[in-house]
Amino acid sequence: DISPAIAFLSTRVSKSTEQDWGKLRKLLEYLNGTKNMRWVLGSDGLNTLKIYVDASYAVRMDIRSHTGGLISIGNGKIHTKPSKQKSNTKSSTEAECIGASDFIP
Repeated sequence: DISPAIAFLSTRVSKSTEQDWGKLRKLLEYLNGTKNMRWVLGSDGLNTLKIYVDASYAVRMDIRSHTGGLISIGNGKIHTKPSKQKSNTKSSTEAECIGASDFIP
């Protein structure tokens, strides 16, 4: 659940801003607040594969969009992938389409 935040913050290491530090503080507070929570994986519907993909349009300084995706079987996540899109898009719809194309094998 923190993969997108880690992926984004790792791109900001050499040129971090006060806003980036605020995002890191929020992430650390979240981790501290959830450190005792258990992660329980269920087994309902093991024959159901679900794929979720989402994109945030032009969220980076270079106007690039960001994509995140998740694949699950039953109640368990088996793959997550956050990534910076390689091309500039003209709309949020285009960012979503490119995100889906990049994520789904």
